[in-house]
Amino acid sequence: MVYDHIKKIYPNISLGTVYRNLNFLVEQGSIIKVSYGNGSDHFDGNVLPHYHFICRSCSAIEDISIPAEAVEDFLHSADENFAGTIEASSTYFYGLCKKCSENKH
Repeated sequence: MVYDHIKKIYPNISLGTVYRNLNFLVEQGSIIKVSYGNGSDHFDGNVLPHYHFICRSCSAIEDISIPAEAVEDFLHSADENFAGTIEASSTYFYGLCKKCSENKH
């Protein structure tokens, strides 16, 4: 999607250049990469801790807002029940997005 949009402005840009720059932004902490096993990489400009919902039908990815207190309680609980040091976490929720749920009925 990024490539399709940027190609309209820079028609000679290569897909490799787009991926190199996206991966550079990930390394710099400006964006995050969401990879969930379908072979596609998705990039998110929201670098604050948050969760993602992934539609099992259309592969759409949506942010899920969970109160910060709930996330802190969850991470604190995980930290208390693990002898090592937790540096990051990744949780995905799967199901049908609103559009696919409506189309199913």
